[in-house]
Amino acid sequence: MGGGSAQGFSPRFFLSPADRGADRALAPGDAVVLDTEDSHHAARVLRLRMGDGCEVVTTAGDVFRAEVVTVREPVALTVVERLRGPEAGAVYRHEVGLVQALARPAVMDYVLEKGTETGADFFLLVAAAGSPRHGDVGAARLERWRRIAREAAKQSKQTRVPRVDLVSSPAEALRHAQT
Repeated sequence: MGGGSAQGFSPRFFLSPADRGADRALAPGDAVVLDTEDSHHAARVLRLRMGDGCEVVTTAGDVFRAEVVTVREPVALTVVERLRGPEAGAVYRHEVGLVQALARPAVMDYVLEKGTETGADFFLLVAAAGSPRHGDVGAARLERWRRIAREAAKQSKQTRVPRVDLVSSPAEALRHAQT
């Protein structure tokens, strides 16, 4: 049997601006198509089947219960209802961010995962005097960290994926955090 709400687990997918339906108000009966990565995860990893339940979050942070209607990639869903209150996920009164000195890759993975799970809205990563000197953070590493934050947000039922940005100095991090 595939995953889904019948087992008490309802996987969550964040729609990106490129996804059909991500930037519009959704209503019951609307169709949503998952991106390539989420379609693969839904079909091959979670083994969702037609009729299984899941949740989708729009770019505005609105959370909807949905049902799988097509399991071939791309996976298609039908919106069932909008979730509100605690069942939609945690909503915080204040924005909280973390300025983090670059550390070993495994440590950075852990910080981003746990920080996201506890509700951080953004991470500003900065090379500090004690940071490892084994090269600059490339686009691939930054993309990996953004993916970790996205996956942690799904697992912990957050309503937003935190931003993960590199900054050049602690002073820049402070300026960036104040905007």
